[in-house]
Amino acid sequence: MVFSRFLFSLSLGFALFAAGSAGAGCAGGQPVADAGALAKALRGADGDTVLALAPGDYGALSLSGKQAGWKGRVTLCSADPARPARFSGVALSNVSNLSFEDLLFDYVYTSGDTTDGSTPFRVSGGEGISFLRVHFDGDLATDGPPEQKGFPIARGLFVRNARDIRVEDSVFERFYRGAVFNMVDGVIFRGNDVHTIRSDGLNLVALHGALIEGNHFHDFARSLQSKDHSDMIQMWTRSTSRPSVDITIRGNRFNSGSGYYTQSIFLRNEMVDSRGAGRDMWYRNITIEDNAIINAQLHGITVGEVIGLTIRNNSVLRSRASAHPQKSGDVTIPRISVKPRAEQVTIAGNVALAVPDGGGQPDWTVQNNITVQDKTPGQPGYYTKAFVAPPEDSPARFAQFQVLPGGILDGAQAGAPMLAYDPTPPQVTPLIRAVPVRGGRSFTFDAGFSAGPDGPLADQGATFDWRFSDGATAQGVSVAHQFARGGRQSAILTITSGNRQVYATQLDIIVPN
Repeated sequence: MVFSRFLFSLSLGFALFAAGSAGAGCAGGQPVADAGALAKALRGADGDTVLALAPGDYGALSLSGKQAGWKGRVTLCSADPARPARFSGVALSNVSNLSFEDLLFDYVYTSGDTTDGSTPFRVSGGEGISFLRVHFDGDLATDGPPEQKGFPIARGLFVRNARDIRVEDSVFERFYRGAVFNMVDGVIFRGNDVHTIRSDGLNLVALHGALIEGNHFHDFARSLQSKDHSDMIQMWTRSTSRPSVDITIRGNRFNSGSGYYTQSIFLRNEMVDSRGAGRDMWYRNITIEDNAIINAQLHGITVGEVIGLTIRNNSVLRSRASAHPQKSGDVTIPRISVKPRAEQVTIAGNVALAVPDGGGQPDWTVQNNITVQDKTPGQPGYYTKAFVAPPEDSPARFAQFQVLPGGILDGAQAGAPMLAYDPTPPQVTPLIRAVPVRGGRSFTFDAGFSAGPDGPLADQGATFDWRFSDGATAQGVSVAHQFARGGRQSAILTITSGNRQVYATQLDIIVPN
């Protein structure tokens, strides 16, 4: 089954959830033993109330403003975050001042549920709703047509016509869409892990004021048989009466990983570009900065009609391993695109295959952008001249795209700051740098950028053992190897540290015939 390539990531979300900060909001809270006790406690709450939920199943929670007219904030949290209280559904209507902390929101598929029609966790109206360290755990459809069966289904969190919504340090996995915000004033979506999503990670519709910061979007579970239009972040105006304004997308990580390609940041303005709307529907004041994007679809950062746009210090790079199996060429290389008639535009300090040149518009500033490419070794901007260990045809990791010391990006003040070279990463990180020898099947394989908290492993008495897909072996930090034939080949590196810890990694490459 196609979905099998994503199974490895299913455990990641829970691991991050369990490792989150341990329910500080529950300290001194009123103990709640079960669903009945919770209903009673909510009826008696009058604000500034913390309800510490014992482990167990609390079913579906439904609240309206008439039931929840609190004067201050009410917090529902797990008394033991390692054993979070579980909710199978949440429906809030015109509720204000409510926080959810360290909880499990656990959707279970039922035959007949649909991709966009099933919304187990929803907020309609109200204000001041927070989701902190919440694990939104979806499910896979167990029946239906081939494009549905075995793939994620339903929408995770759906918020409409509300104000001041905060989602932080939470996990969204195994949904058709991760989170949708529609007609919301004031959104903070920060520090979340969004993965194993079939279609869209985050949808932004008619928002006034949003900060999308420090999130990790990765390893989507695409259904290539479907007609899905998959985006890690998508914003649109279709069927809306107002545009999104004051939107900041900053410091996020986007990586197709072991999943198939998606569009990364796609902010089309349909009401203007195809439905005849005027300037009152143009986006306004959008900032996209300090993001690292690794994907295999041309829409790396795409923005429609807008007044006031800054795209600054983003790295927009390709992971060839995530490309559609029937597609190749430029359509698989992400880039930066902006509608030419956009106004008051700054595009500066980005690293990508292609960046708009501004076309001479007087209110556009385009400067200090650097072009990189992974198509032609020996030509300007080739990835090995910019990054420590480009992934070639293996699933990409951010560590591979660290800026190469002494390379074309070193000191250039361009690209995502998070990709600066770190010689002492918090965890041991084995890396293979493969540099082709021009005109042949020979490569130099270098493990010198493999490092850990104490610095490069080569400086700590580590040994480096290589095994190649044609059966050859070698030893040393840097080795040369010539493959007997072309096609897909691999190099497997095993590092044994000075204290006998073993680390391994593999790099797949395409060798010329």
